[in-house]
Amino acid sequence: DLSAPYTTADTTPMGASTPAKVREVTRQLVYLRPELAVLFDRVEATSAAYAQRFTLHGLTRPILDLRDGFVFGRGSARVLGRTLLPAIPTRTVIDGFRVEDATYAPLSTGDEVSGSRLEIGTTGEVRGYFLHLLGFPVGASDTLPPASRIEEGDRVGVRVADPDGTRVYPVLFARTGAPGGEIRVATADGDDLYRGSLGAGGTFYAPVADAGPAVPDDVPRTDGGFAPSMDGGTVAPPGSEGC
Repeated sequence: DLSAPYTTADTTPMGASTPAKVREVTRQLVYLRPELAVLFDRVEATSAAYAQRFTLHGLTRPILDLRDGFVFGRGSARVLGRTLLPAIPTRTVIDGFRVEDATYAPLSTGDEVSGSRLEIGTTGEVRGYFLHLLGFPVGASDTLPPASRIEEGDRVGVRVADPDGTRVYPVLFARTGAPGGEIRVATADGDDLYRGSLGAGGTFYAPVADAGPAVPDDVPRTDGGFAPSMDGGTVAPPGSEGC
């Protein structure tokens, strides 16, 4: 849901089976306005024999680069993606609605009867992590901004940079425990301009209309003023409207 800047879900009960195959499945999504999303999935199986896959469906066949990127495109619409975890993923493109040796034709018609899916997997692990940066460009760009995986203690995430290199946006997620994390805005030298917490229940700050987040009452601003947004704008602190 890209109408909200942050959401999280625990879908472990949806994987219930006999015998049990999963112990945990959680997803967190951070929307960096105006056109980026960071997606973090945690999966813990009951056995390393069970394969774990991140699946993305599209109406066309994705284009894979030689490293960790992919593009789904149709006409002028595009979804850009980069896999940051697993560190060494397997990537498989499957046309149509085939699952292993069986094909499951859709009941609907139109666009839904075609397309492909990209499966990004990891094998041989009981606990797996899937970290992706997704872009939804509104202009002619076919590239994601500079980004790299970061790790701080038991947290892992991505550092996204402005194209001009003046600001960076570290987004961190907890590897274990309740889903949580942190988002920061910093200068290129690493000085924090803003910090916000990612809560277990999807707690975050409310979006505003100018493509930047409002400042939460319980999170202090480190710059003593406005909270920067991904598009270079700022949002006034609560109560300062009209100043």
